[in-house]
Amino acid sequence: MKPKLIDIAQESGVSVSTVSLVLSGKGRISDDVRRRVWEDARRLGYSNRRRTSVDAPEKTNTVGILFS
Repeated sequence: MKPKLIDIAQESGVSVSTVSLVLSGKGRISDDVRRRVWEDARRLGYSNRRRTSVDAPEKTNTVGILFS
């Protein structure tokens, strides 16, 4: 069974909001907290099909320019 956000938050010692931001790859979260949340989430059985945040927890910025 997939763990709930509150389970991961309690294990990591952070808020549910922080866990949500980390798992969605959003927010301004320190690398240490981001790694800790992902490690705890994986250990509790969380899996995410989009592994970009797992494989590269460092935040990257993407810029796009559209022309018409």
